Amino acid sequence: MGKEEHAFRRIEKDIKAGKIPGVVVLMGREEYLVEFYKNRLSRMFINEATKSLDLVTLSVGSLTLDDIISNVETISMMSRRKVVCVPYFFDSKGKMPDAFAKSEEQTKGLVEYIKSIPEGALLILTADEPEEYRDRMALRKSPVVKAVENSGKVYDFTSLDGPDLNGFIDKRLSRSGKIYRRGIPSLIGDISGYGNDKIDYRLFDLDNDIKKLLAYVGDREEITAEDVRKTIVSNPENNIFAMVEAAGKNRKDEALRLLHNLLESGYNEFGILSMLANELEIMLMAKELREEGKNAGEVFRVIKEIKDKNNSLKEYKVRKALEASGRFSRENLKRILANLYEVDENVKSGMMPAELALEFFIGRM
Repeated sequence: MGKEEHAFRRIEKDIKAGKIPGVVVLMGREEYLVEFYKNRLSRMFINEATKSLDLVTLSVGSLTLDDIISNVETISMMSRRKVVCVPYFFDSKGKMPDAFAKSEEQTKGLVEYIKSIPEGALLILTADEPEEYRDRMALRKSPVVKAVENSGKVYDFTSLDGPDLNGFIDKRLSRSGKIYRRGIPSLIGDISGYGNDKIDYRLFDLDNDIKKLLAYVGDREEITAEDVRKTIVSNPENNIFAMVEAAGKNRKDEALRLLHNLLESGYNEFGILSMLANELEIMLMAKELREEGKNAGEVFRVIKEIKDKNNSLKEYKVRKALEASGRFSRENLKRILANLYEVDENVKSGMMPAELALEFFIGRM
C-alpha cells in the first residue's frame, strides 16, 4: 500500500482543477499550512474591491448556527464566492464553540446544513491541533468533520518529509533570487531538526530560520553551506535530550560530541547546565510518579502544575522524558542530579572551568 498523498498536494490539485467545494476543514499539526491555505482560498474567490462585504471572519466566542447560516446565505457583491471563515472552530482540546458543544441540536443542525451549502459560498472551518492523542482522535471523529468529509473536503496538514520538505525549503530560497547548490535545502532540513519528534519545531519555526539565513547572507549572491551552519542551529533542547539519552546508553563519546555541538553553536555553558537540570528533574519526577502507579496523562498534569511557570511545557516532552527515564534507576537519576548540582556550584564559584566541568559531568553520568 503506497504512502498517502500529503494534504498540501491534494489541495493544490483541487485548486488547479477548480474542485474546491462549498465547505472545507483545514486542520493538522502544521498550523503554517492551515493559515496559508485559509488565506489562499480566500484570495482565490474574493474581489478586493468588495472584500469588506464578501469575506466574513466569525469569532467563536458566542457563535451559533444562525450566525453561520445568515452569513453564508448572504449573496456576494462582486466576488466569485461569498467566503465565511471560522478560525479555530475546534479548539486545542478538539472542542467546538460552546453553543455547539453544549447543544446536540446545534451540532445536528450544522451537520445537516453542511450538506446544502449554497453554490456561491465557501465556508472555511479551521482547527487548532490538540496536543493529546485522545483529543486529536476526538477531533477527527467529530460529526462535523465527518459531515465535511462526506459533503466537502477535509485537509489534514501533517508534518512534511523527504521531497515535500525539500520542496518547501527550495521554494522559499528560490523566491529570494539567490543561487545555491542542490544539497542546500536538504542541509537546512537536517540541521534545523524539523521532523524530530523530540522537539516542538514546525514550519513556522523553519520559515523564520530561513528568513534569518537570508538576512545573514544579505547582498551576497550565493547561499553557502557555511551560511546555513552559522545561522540555522538545531533546537538546543533536542541536543540536551539526545545527550542524556546517549549517556543512558553508555555512549559517552556521542554525548560529548553533542555537548561540543552546542558549545560551538554559541550556547552558554550556564544555559546548558540549566537545560540539563530541567531535563533530568523532569525525568526523575516522571519516573517517581510512574512508579506510584500514575498513567502518562496524570504524570504530565502533575509535572506541568509543579514545573510549568510559563505555560510552555508540552506533553510530548514529558512523554519522551518518561520513556528515557526507563534507562536509569531512581537512585541513579538522583545521583546524576546531585553531581550536576555540584558541578553547577563549582562552575559558579570559579573552582572549575565551565567546559571542563560539563565534560567531567558527562563522564560521570
